[in-house]
Amino acid sequence: MIFVLWGLLTWACLVFWPRSYYSEAKLLLRVGRESIGLDPTATTGETLLMQRSQEDEVNSAVEILASRQIAERVVDMLGVETILSTSTEGSESQDDSQPSMIDSVRSSLSAKLSSLLLWSRIRDPLSDREEAIRRVDRSRDVSSRRNSTVITVGAKGKSPESAQQLARAMTAAFLDEYTKANGSHGSLAFFEEQTTLLNEQLMAKSRELQEFKQQHRLVSADSRREILKQHIAENESELLRLANDMEYSQAKINDLDGKLSAAPEQLVTQRVETGDDAYNRMREQLYELEIQERELASTHQPTHPALIAVREQREQVEKILAKQGSDRLDTTRALNPNRLSLDLIEKQEDANLTALRARYQELLRQQDSLRTQVNEFAEQEVELAKLQREVDLLTAAFVKHSEKREEARINDALESDRISNVNIIQPATFVEKAESPSKAAILAIGGFMAVATSLGFATFREAIDGTIRTPEQAEAELGLPVLMSLPPSRRVWNRLRPVERRRYEELCDELFERAASVERPRSIGVLGCRSDAGASTVAANLAVVAASRVSRPALLVDTDLERKSISKMFGLNGAPGLLDITDDGEDASESLLRGRVDNLEFLLSGNATSERSRIDSTMLATRVHQFADKYDTVFVDLPAADSSGRGAILARGVDGVLLVIETERTSIDEARRVCDRLSGAGTCIVGVVLNKSRRYLPQWLDRLVETGK
Repeated sequence: MIFVLWGLLTWACLVFWPRSYYSEAKLLLRVGRESIGLDPTATTGETLLMQRSQEDEVNSAVEILASRQIAERVVDMLGVETILSTSTEGSESQDDSQPSMIDSVRSSLSAKLSSLLLWSRIRDPLSDREEAIRRVDRSRDVSSRRNSTVITVGAKGKSPESAQQLARAMTAAFLDEYTKANGSHGSLAFFEEQTTLLNEQLMAKSRELQEFKQQHRLVSADSRREILKQHIAENESELLRLANDMEYSQAKINDLDGKLSAAPEQLVTQRVETGDDAYNRMREQLYELEIQERELASTHQPTHPALIAVREQREQVEKILAKQGSDRLDTTRALNPNRLSLDLIEKQEDANLTALRARYQELLRQQDSLRTQVNEFAEQEVELAKLQREVDLLTAAFVKHSEKREEARINDALESDRISNVNIIQPATFVEKAESPSKAAILAIGGFMAVATSLGFATFREAIDGTIRTPEQAEAELGLPVLMSLPPSRRVWNRLRPVERRRYEELCDELFERAASVERPRSIGVLGCRSDAGASTVAANLAVVAASRVSRPALLVDTDLERKSISKMFGLNGAPGLLDITDDGEDASESLLRGRVDNLEFLLSGNATSERSRIDSTMLATRVHQFADKYDTVFVDLPAADSSGRGAILARGVDGVLLVIETERTSIDEARRVCDRLSGAGTCIVGVVLNKSRRYLPQWLDRLVETGK
C-alpha cells in the first residue's frame, strides 16, 4: 500500500509540477582590441606593465552578464508586462491557446499564496519592475568552463518561446554593455580639444623660433657652431705657422748679420799669373767654390751636407794651390758680391719678418673677434636650444595627441557599429522539451522513497512483531540450536531439487549428530508448533534422505489421525496402521508398508474405531521399541502442538523431538509454550528447524548484509 501511495504521489508530481524550458546561447571571446588593446587615455602618462590573461577577460565578461545592469536592460527591452505576463506559461504543444485547467489552478494558488505572504509581511511589497528584474535574475544562468573562452548564456522560461526570447535579449544587452564597458567615452572630444590647443601653441612657438633665427642670422646652431670651430681652428693654425715663420726669419736675419760682419767689403776679382795656366784655372775654381760656399753658408746651416762638401772641395783646392807656385800674379779688386748678395737677402728677409709680424697681429685681432662671437653664440645657442626644445616637445605632443585622436575616433566608430571581439557562435536555442522537472529524477526519488518507506515500515513492523524470523532470534529466545533454515517449498521426496536435497542431507547429518547424546536415538519425532508449519513435509523428506544414507531400512510413522499427511504424500490412504495393531503386537508386521522409496517403510495411523480412536504415547513408545532392532532410524510425524496438545503428549513416546517452527507466523510466546510443555514432560528436544524462511533481498545483497554484520 505504501509503495502504491508513493507511486500515485510520483505520478501527481509528474503531472502537476510546473514545466520549465531552457534556452542557451554561446559567446566566443576571441583575441581583439578589448583584450590586447589599450584605451587611448591609458598611455598619455607613465605606464606600468600589466599582465592580463584571457581567463581574466572571460571572468569579467561573466561578471557583466551576471550584473543587475543586464537584468535591467532585459526588462527595458522586453517590457515589464511581457516578463510578468502569464500568457506564455502554457505550452505551445497544446491545440488551443487557452490556458489549461491545471495552469489556471496553479496560477490561482500562486496568486493567493503571494497575497497571503504579503498580508503576513513575510514578503515585502515590490514594484512590478523590481519583480521583473528579480525574475530575470532568477531565470538566467551564466557559466564558462575552465580554460575556455566560450561563455554559455542560459535562460529559463515557462515556454520555449519565453526562454528563447529572454536568452536573446540577454545576449543583445550584453553586447551593448560589453562594448560600452571596454570603450572610452569622451576620449575623442578630449583629444580633439587637446590637439587643437597644441597646434596653436606649436604654431606660435615656431614663429618665435623663426624670428629669433632671422634676427641673429642663424640657419642652424650646429652649422654655426661648426663654422666658428673651423674659423678658430684655422686662426690658431695660422698663428702657429706665423710664429714658426717669424722665428725662422729672425734666425735667418741674425745669421745674415753675422756673415755680413765677417765678409770683406772688397774681394780680388781677378788674378793673372803668367806662365801657369793650370794654376790660374785652379784659382778660378777656388773662387767659384768660395762664392758657392758663401752662398750656401748664407742659406744653410753649417752642418748642411752641401755646404760641407763645398767647403771640403775648397780646402782641397787651397792645399793644391799652396803647393803650386806662380811666377807672376796680377790681381783685380772689386766689391764683394757675396756681401752684396747677403745684404740683399737680409733686407728681403727683414721685410718678410715685418710682414709676418703684421699678419700675426691681425690674426690675434681676429682671434679676439672669434672668441667674442663664440661667447655671443653660446648665449644665443641657449636661447635657440630652449626655443627648439619647446618646439620639439610641442611637436611630439601634437603628433602623439593626433595619433590618440585617431585611435579614439576609430574606437568611437567601432563602438557605434557594435564591433567587438565577442562572436555569437550559437544563437538562443529553441528547445521544445522541458528542462525541468526531470522525470527521471522524480521517478528515481519516488522509487527510492517508495522502497525506503516500505522497508522502513517493514522494519518497524518487524520491530514490533513478536514472531520468530531468524535463526539467531530463535536460538536467543528459545535457547535451542537451530539445525536448518528451509525456504518455502511444497516439494516432497520425488520432486526435490538438488539444492533442496542437499539441505535435507545437511539437516539429516546435523540431526544425527545432535541426537547422538540421546541414549537410544532410534526414534525422532517431528513436531510442528502450528498445524501449517510444514512438519509433515520435513518428516517425509528427512525419512527419504535418511533411507538413502543408512544400511538398514528406515521407518516413517504417521500419528496424525486428522490430517494423515504422510498417507496422502505417498498414496497410502486406507492402509492399516497403529490403531489396527492388537495389544499383543503379533500382527504388527502386517501393518508395515513399503512404498515407492527404497529402504523406507511406513507405519500409518490406521483406522479409528469406537474401541480405539486415539493414539497415546504408550502405544507409540511400545511400537517404536518393538521395531527398534529392525530399523536403523524411526521418524515419527507428530500432530501439531496447537491441535488439542496431542503432539506434545505423543512426543513422550519418542527418543527425541525435532521442533519445526514456521518463520514470521509462529510467535515467540507460542514457541516458548511448546518448548516448556515438552521440557515439562521430559521430552528431549534435539533441535529446531525454521521452515518457510523467506528471503526479501537478492542473494548478493543478503550476503553483503551478512558480511557486514
